[in-house]
Amino acid sequence: MNYLRNKSLAGAISQILRPLIPVLLRNGIAYHRFEEIIRKAYVDEAIANAQQNNDHPTISSVSAETGIPRKKIRRLSHSKLSDDKHPGQKHDLALNLIKAWLNDPRFSFAKGNPRVLLIDSSENSFSSLVNYYAGEIPSGDMLKLLKTLNCVQVDNGLVYLLSNAYETGSVDPEDFICIPGMDTSELIRTIEHNRNIIDASHKFQRNLFNQWLEEDKLAEYREYLLKHSQALLEETETT
Repeated sequence: MNYLRNKSLAGAISQILRPLIPVLLRNGIAYHRFEEIIRKAYVDEAIANAQQNNDHPTISSVSAETGIPRKKIRRLSHSKLSDDKHPGQKHDLALNLIKAWLNDPRFSFAKGNPRVLLIDSSENSFSSLVNYYAGEIPSGDMLKLLKTLNCVQVDNGLVYLLSNAYETGSVDPEDFICIPGMDTSELIRTIEHNRNIIDASHKFQRNLFNQWLEEDKLAEYREYLLKHSQALLEETETT
């Protein structure tokens, strides 16, 4: 049973990796560098699991769990082992801030109806919004990011919210590369969660297949999906 399960899992891993390999090669990530990344991920996850179980991870215990030689684990610096911030974090904070701007009565008239905010110097200013919901980023940097994403407009010291979401095409190319990792990570975590959970905490996960869809209707159907998916996203953001 374990052999068959491991064989199936190996096949699934290959399916995940195949579309990733061209991206790595195109960006100069050769095999030896990828091996280092995988090794670090194994070590980080082993440490995180031990800490969740209130255990104290050691090089020996991590080596025993992962199968990685102790000398290779020892080469990883403490900073590398404890780095738990993903590169797209500021964009997560930006989205959280926009959602708060639309829902928090201190910064909106009603759900989905954001106030125009002073940049600073008042309790309900843009600066205080950032402090409440994205305190890790200076308000000036957050304002610059939102302007780059075409989400806000600044006029005479006032900040106007123009959009409650942003298109990935407006993200800086250096940051855009982080999005596949973030999205794929969430999908895999959702699949693993649903594999072990059957009750009400089961997360929504569906695939759509329609063999009867005519080819000349594909463009129209894509437009339909885009429109209604965006509407669902906006409704969820203001719920």
